[in-house]
Amino acid sequence: MYFLWIILILLPSAHAQGSKDICEILDLPNCSGVSGQNRRTSNYSLPSPATAANLNPANVSIDRGIGGEVLFQTNNPVGFNLVGGSGRFGGALISPTLENSFFGVRVPELEENFLERNQGKKRFDSKKLNFALAGGITRQKNYGLDFGLLFKRHSEIKKVRTGLGLAGRVSIFNFGASYYKDDFWLDLKNTKIAGTNTPYSTIYGKNSYDESFQVRTYSAGLKFWNLSIDMGKILADKYQFDDQKVDITIYSASLAWRNWLFNYGMRTEDSLAPKFEDDALIPAKIKKATYAGVQYSWWRPLVVGVHYNYFLLNEVSATMTVFYR
Repeated sequence: MYFLWIILILLPSAHAQGSKDICEILDLPNCSGVSGQNRRTSNYSLPSPATAANLNPANVSIDRGIGGEVLFQTNNPVGFNLVGGSGRFGGALISPTLENSFFGVRVPELEENFLERNQGKKRFDSKKLNFALAGGITRQKNYGLDFGLLFKRHSEIKKVRTGLGLAGRVSIFNFGASYYKDDFWLDLKNTKIAGTNTPYSTIYGKNSYDESFQVRTYSAGLKFWNLSIDMGKILADKYQFDDQKVDITIYSASLAWRNWLFNYGMRTEDSLAPKFEDDALIPAKIKKATYAGVQYSWWRPLVVGVHYNYFLLNEVSATMTVFYR
């Protein structure tokens, strides 16, 4: 997978001459600071480039430069996201911890693992390498259209799954849609079905379980000056493991003011995943959650942020983003 890193390093220098980025096209203020977090064609209100690219590969910034985001959270390893762009194409290496997070799809977990993870405020680790590529079809002041490709590889299953996406804007409005195939994997060793003494391995006749599934995402929003508002849907086909479909609706908003970026989100999830409350798991088909974040540009290429409930753990986490043009 070294070629992924090579692409990220080379992208900023390729086709650099004569290409304009979204800030120049739209004449956005303070775009080297916090507004640089919105360098994409849709989903402007999401808190980071990696979050947006994880939902739709067409959201990968193609603007000239290279950048990285570092994720900090107590009792968890440091996470990384990398992005790079040439002005015509862009690439992103996305953290494997964004599934089962506020802005991510819900995938099945064993209940005892889910409980232990929430009690210890541990991020979900999908054990995947996620890579997205995007390109600009057209970029004009009043409209634009980008496309993207998504590649996912699970370290245990060792299959490459692919997907595609489109993102566009017309005047103050923007939209996006994506489709991709994916896998999840469960370690069944030394685990029992909740409320019984029956091992999972006895039911499935093996020490692990894996399944492929399909995900569709849709978004629509508007951006007026430094205010962005979006509505998004994440739909996962029925999982055979627990016979559930996943339907997630996310409303999000952001406001850039001087060197500050404020983000807020509301998530409604319809799934069979339990709800963690009062240190226990409670059956709940409909689950609601909120997210809040604030980011500040100390220095034009550097943005630091604090986030609440980014990983659906009622946790506080921090980010540091650096982007060089």
